[in-house]
Parts: sequence; C-alpha cells; structure tokens
Amino acid sequence: TTIETFPPRQGEIKNYPDIYYIILDAYTSSSSLKKFLNYDNQEFVSYLTNKGFKVNHNSYSNYPNSLPSIASTLNMRYLNFLAEEKVGYGEFRIPEKMYENTVMQNFKSAGYKIIILHKPFATLTSSPLFDLELCKRNKYIDSQLLSMTIRTSVLGFSLEKWQEHEMRETALCNFSELPKQQQKFDEPIFVFSHILIPHPPYLFSPEGKPVSSARPQGLEDWDYKEGYINSVKFANKKITQIVDELLADTENSPVIIIQGDHGFGIEQGISNPNDNIEQQMSIFSAHYLPEIEENFPDDIFTSVNTFRIIFNSYFDTDYDLLENKIYFTDDNDPDFFIDVTDVLIPP
Repeated sequence: TTIETFPPRQGEIKNYPDIYYIILDAYTSSSSLKKFLNYDNQEFVSYLTNKGFKVNHNSYSNYPNSLPSIASTLNMRYLNFLAEEKVGYGEFRIPEKMYENTVMQNFKSAGYKIIILHKPFATLTSSPLFDLELCKRNKYIDSQLLSMTIRTSVLGFSLEKWQEHEMRETALCNFSELPKQQQKFDEPIFVFSHILIPHPPYLFSPEGKPVSSARPQGLEDWDYKEGYINSVKFANKKITQIVDELLADTENSPVIIIQGDHGFGIEQGISNPNDNIEQQMSIFSAHYLPEIEENFPDDIFTSVNTFRIIFNSYFDTDYDLLENKIYFTDDNDPDFFIDVTDVLIPP
C-alpha cells in the first residue's frame, strides 16, 4: 500500500532544483549530545545557520532503527498498518513494493535523475528507479554469516579488519562523491546518500584518520562514547566541506536535507523511558530550502513529514502533514509498535 504518486510528466521538464538527501546514520540532536554526552555541537549548528540552513532542535525519528525509519520517510507514511495486517509481527519485514518508494517514484515522474550513494535498503539489489549508483558496499559486509564468522572463527580478527576497511571506504566514497554529481545530467537530480557515521563501528578520528574499532565488544560497540563523539566531529568536518561546494554556485542552489535516521544507543531499552527513548529517537535535522519562505516547522518535527514538506514547497502538491508519532518496536509485544510519543512530546 502506497500513497498516490505524481503522474508522469510529459514534454519539457520544469526548472526544479537539485535535491540532496543526506542521512547521517544515528546522528542524534544537538540537545541530546549535550545532555547525555556533554558535547557542545554549536559550532557546526552555527556554521549551517550562517549558510542559510534551518536547524530544527526538536526533531525526532518515527522509529528506532534504520530500516523502518528510512522506509517511513521515503514512503511519507507510518508503517503501523504492517503490524495491523500481521505482516510485521514477530519477524518485522517491509513489503518489497515499499522499497520502490513514493519519494523516488515522485521524483522520477517529475523528470529527475536519481543518484544513489549507498542503497537505502541493503535487501534491494537494484531498482529501475536508479539512474546511477555509486559507493556500493561489498555484498558480504551486511551478511549475518560473516558476522557470526567474525565472532567465532580464528580468522575473526582478519575478517573484522577487512570489514572495517570496506565500511571506511564506503563512507569516504559518499563524502567524496556527494559534491560531484551536479554536472552529470541535464535533468534535475535527486541524490540519496546514506552514510554509516556516527553509527558504530567508530572508524575515524575527528580529523578523518583511520582508527580501529577492535575492542572486546566488537564492531557494534555503542558504549564507547568518545568514539561516537569523534565520529560526530568527523561527520561535521566533511559535511562542512560538502555544503561549501554545493552552495558555491549561488545561481543554482540545491535543496539540502541533512538528517539522522535515528539517535544513538548508549543505553538501549525502555526501562528508563525518559532518558533511553530520548537518546534513541532524537535526531539531527537541518534543511536548506532556497527561495522558499515557508520552511520546516520551528516546533516539533518528525521525519515522516520531510518530503511532504519538500513536495508541497516545490511541486505545488497539497500533502497533509501527518500527526507527529514516535514508536519503539518490540517483537515480543502483540502490537509490535509501542507508541512512546508522550514521553518526548508531552500532551
């Protein structure tokens, strides 16, 4: 089930702006960084604000991990109907047709070329919506078999080093390729970039030098707070460079959306909802919308409305903005989706 998409555009393509959607995986809000990690992100926020970005400090993901969060944002809708239809209960999965998502279908119908820097869904091998795909990760990187081998095999250390190298190269490829796409097509472009930073493993120093993530906890070590902060610093450095390049041509400024897909998991679980839920659901969210007076809201914002706002602003659509809802997922709960909105947005 999807919402209605644009009808295919015939003839001359309108002068739409290029649009960049940059996901920094697990990048939490500045307030959450300060509250839980005692890190002041104001220098980066001020840089973006001075460039003309609007940084929303009350932004939240609708779901606590990448797959449902990105699927919800790119389909501009909540996924709770999956649990109601018992599609997601017990073993959550998203129907394959939702990978051919509403957002990219809309851009394609409007005459856009779609450029992918790291696929939005690891299970999606290819798509006719993609006109160019760069920074492909080795298909074995996300393999459960490889993860088990790393944990149990005498070759585990070598395999982990190889996995780190591949993940590091993919992230660097994203940062390198992002500002190079403007001249590749005559048509307007939609660039999707999913960068696995600052999500663990923490593979970079603040300056971008390679570091090893090898510790007893292995690659998925959320509790290494210094590693997370260093990754935030490195992401800030690279995004600053990218924004400078993307905005160098003042006559053809693109739309730029920089968002976390969810927060960080230093203390996971919901035994202490006021802290743990805030950590995992607060996200960094910044938007550059040239020539648009009506922008993203100043008050509470959740990512499901991201492209409803973009399409309404630039394509004369009239998508309603959905009510802000925030959900945890729990395989053991009969409802699967647990509404925790009131924890973060008091009624």
